[in-house]
Amino acid sequence: MVPRFARILGDQEETVQNNSQEARSQFASAMRQFIKAMASPRHPMVIFLDDCQWGDSASMELIKNLIADTDDHCLMLIASYRSNEVGADHVFSRMLSDLNKELASNFLGREDLQEHVKIDLTDLTDTDIQSLCMDILSRSRKDVKELAGLIYKKTLGNAFYTKRFLGALYENKQLRFSSIKSYWEWDLDAIRLSDATENVIELMGEQLMQLPEETLSVLQLASCDGTDFELGSLSLILQQDISQVNRALRPALLDGFIRPK
Repeated sequence: MVPRFARILGDQEETVQNNSQEARSQFASAMRQFIKAMASPRHPMVIFLDDCQWGDSASMELIKNLIADTDDHCLMLIASYRSNEVGADHVFSRMLSDLNKELASNFLGREDLQEHVKIDLTDLTDTDIQSLCMDILSRSRKDVKELAGLIYKKTLGNAFYTKRFLGALYENKQLRFSSIKSYWEWDLDAIRLSDATENVIELMGEQLMQLPEETLSVLQLASCDGTDFELGSLSLILQQDISQVNRALRPALLDGFIRPK
């Protein structure tokens, strides 16, 4: 699971499971023991899980067991998911429902241990983007107000697009650090007139075209299968090893254009 642990634990013998259920049970037990060894009241553990809308039933069962474990109160688990992709019958929703029942049973009379907090994240407001710019550029709210307003107009507060937009401004040298003045500065007129920042779709299209030619070729082929594709299928079509396909797609993965399931 974590190859680097071999430096501490040494090489371990491979375990042989008779069936997949036994393998899942052993893995869940190993995870619980690992968390108990690492987490303590003085050093609690926080685990962040992203994109839970893509999780399978086995993963959701593991998450539920980790949270509902009555022997460990030193773990905070933060799970993020896209609410528009998670309905009432989704495995994540079912896991939360089962978890509530199990927590109520395991921690009867301990409401403090039954609580879980749900935070709905909406698009960034103009004020949010002002705060973001203040933090990134180390400038006052008054200084960044007009820049933040322009960013909000271009991205409509979408966090992913906002990040991309700021990155493009820096790459196009429309947002730069002055070594003479020792602070960040920008040219609003140049940003407004620049074709590269006219809208987010054009912006992402330009950044996509900056990927290596090999990566673009594989992405074009993968897009024929829709928004989801399998490495195994691409490997067969391209007549390449999966490792080669992985290597070709890595630049797109690092830039956030694709995500693994």
